[in-house]
Amino acid sequence: MAPSNPSTMRAWQYTSTPGGLERNLSLNTSVPYPFTSPSPNELIIQVHATALNPADYKLAEVPLVPLIFPRKPASPSMDFSGVVHAAGATSGLSPGDRVAGRIPPTQYGALSEYVKVDRGAVARLPDAVGFVDGACLGTAGMTALQSLEGVREGDRVLVNGGSGGVGTYAVQIAKLLGARVTATCSSANVSLVRELGAGEVVDYKGRDVGEVARMGEWDLVVDLVGKPFGLHKACDGGMKRGGRFVQVGAGVDFWSLVDVMRSALLPGVLGGAKTKWKFLMVGNKREDVERLVEWTAQGKLKTVVDTVFAYEDAPKAFEKLKTGRARGKIVVSNSDR
Repeated sequence: MAPSNPSTMRAWQYTSTPGGLERNLSLNTSVPYPFTSPSPNELIIQVHATALNPADYKLAEVPLVPLIFPRKPASPSMDFSGVVHAAGATSGLSPGDRVAGRIPPTQYGALSEYVKVDRGAVARLPDAVGFVDGACLGTAGMTALQSLEGVREGDRVLVNGGSGGVGTYAVQIAKLLGARVTATCSSANVSLVRELGAGEVVDYKGRDVGEVARMGEWDLVVDLVGKPFGLHKACDGGMKRGGRFVQVGAGVDFWSLVDVMRSALLPGVLGGAKTKWKFLMVGNKREDVERLVEWTAQGKLKTVVDTVFAYEDAPKAFEKLKTGRARGKIVVSNSDR
């Protein structure tokens, strides 16, 4: 039997983002509970932890993009873990089950006390996986896994940005898939990235990443940073036949967008890169979340957490995220649960 619905809930909300999302978030402690009973394949989750991603603030701040949100005030963030509050008849889950997953960015966000989600992006969370680790598996874990699609044992993979939220997963997953991994990071994180499974770690401050790309013989290059500019073009000199370049990270400034558009639209005969290029848009796949949860429970996949912030300190969590210097994931936790 499902517990009764509260009349109100807490949620971090914003109506606009001049000066940045973190400056415009306000904690509303009496938001009217917005959800009706879930449809057969839906769940209502009481959120215990929320993991932040760069997309959380970029989607709120980039001009025109916020117009896709259906209503204001809106609540940010996509990745969550928590407990099922109410379950649809065909969801296969029950009230009280521990779960983790991801919601679309256009939906009411995970920085609220309750979220309604489609079953398709939610996995059951075993007791061996905590709420903090579980919350991190959504966007970051699925992005890493999907960026490595098609990787086979013995492939050479370059991960540009191996110490961030996605990168720490990508290095480990590539290793689990049998690849030989090279990753870039700052000197402070070289030991961490090597421990995660990278056979070679490149300090991007001490060596030109474009040169590394040119000298490689890579089967796959995964760019989680978007810099240096021209990295896709540089890979033409170092890719194996059939090699691929997957773009995940990119800035929102003018020149970053120009660099992405050049990769997407400029053919090789006109001076563009010849290496096959793809901009990854992560998709919600339950089988991916379940695989990530299983690896975590088995001890094969480690979640690297930089900082866990209290729910009341969510704006500070976004400030830390925006520095670009997080070592792994940043999480906002409802510590009273």
